Amino acid sequence: MVDAAGASGFNVVIFLNNHDFRDPGQPVDNDPILGYAYLLTNNQIGLPCVYYYDYYNGGLKNQIDALITVHKKYIFGASSRDYLSRFSTPYSQNFISGGASTTLIYQLMGTASGQDVIVAINYAGDTLKIDQGINTTNISTGDVFVDVLGNSEYPFAVVNGNNQVYIELPPRSYSVWVKGVLLKSKIFLEGAYDSQTHRMRTDLNSKALIPLQSPFTENQRSVEAVPANVVDWVLVQLRLAPQTTAIASRSVFLDKTGNLVETDGSTRDIPFPVAAGSYYLVVRHRNHLAGMSSQAISLGSTASLYDFTTSENRFYGSNGAASLEPTVWGPFSVRQKRLSSFRQLQSALIMFSNSW
Repeated sequence: MVDAAGASGFNVVIFLNNHDFRDPGQPVDNDPILGYAYLLTNNQIGLPCVYYYDYYNGGLKNQIDALITVHKKYIFGASSRDYLSRFSTPYSQNFISGGASTTLIYQLMGTASGQDVIVAINYAGDTLKIDQGINTTNISTGDVFVDVLGNSEYPFAVVNGNNQVYIELPPRSYSVWVKGVLLKSKIFLEGAYDSQTHRMRTDLNSKALIPLQSPFTENQRSVEAVPANVVDWVLVQLRLAPQTTAIASRSVFLDKTGNLVETDGSTRDIPFPVAAGSYYLVVRHRNHLAGMSSQAISLGSTASLYDFTTSENRFYGSNGAASLEPTVWGPFSVRQKRLSSFRQLQSALIMFSNSW
């Protein structure tokens, strides 16, 4: 009704399954989540309706909830949509695996945040690998798109010189990418730091005490195995001001050299689905006081390093960090260090009031 006949998506209700589909062969039984991925991420085709049986009895609650959250946070209000993978598309495509007849990719523009969104659905029984040309009305070479569902092979995609992004999806899968930013940061934890080696110990890792799922409920990412160089999980957050709540959170690993890394244990560019701008950076660990940047740092499509380790002044507030060596600093361990002054306590309370 919308795409074929020009009706307004705001005057149409769309659904996948409903209670009138009673006879065999009527409901969509084969991976219905792929249908919901389309209905819940394309606000131009109508107002989506979720069938209660699929949601409560079909085992799709968590996936549908995630899609609804993505819609509310990034897609709501989008004013236009471009089917990038349509037949006779004007956008370049390089299929490494997969094909046009089993691939749906579209781009949403005019969102409330101004951040373009790309959605890809792989209907094939094989992995989709494609260099897909995109609409560059609001996009430049080097811009970053962040996978906010984490279903693809890589945490973010970068627009190349041919105005393409590389997408890799498992069979019968989907994901959503939002234009975002990258950051790099380095931080040492007092409790794990070894002043003899000038790096951190990996005791928890060697004793298999690091969980495969992040302990932070704000962003519970999972891995099949913890890389050997990892010290522990940390939660990285962005704030608009020191005493405000986080607007974005990402669970990542901290390696023994102090670098924040993605779950592969080596990627140092940490993506966030936020607009380019200035943010306070917060790093949290489960048994250390949080560390926050002393000032807002500028983030964009090119990651620049914020190094907490070089000075106490890199941390927000007075007495905001422990001296690990004469020229090395890190967050206080709550097991090793008592708060020794009112000013130190005040700084800690500012951090804790919006972190826990």
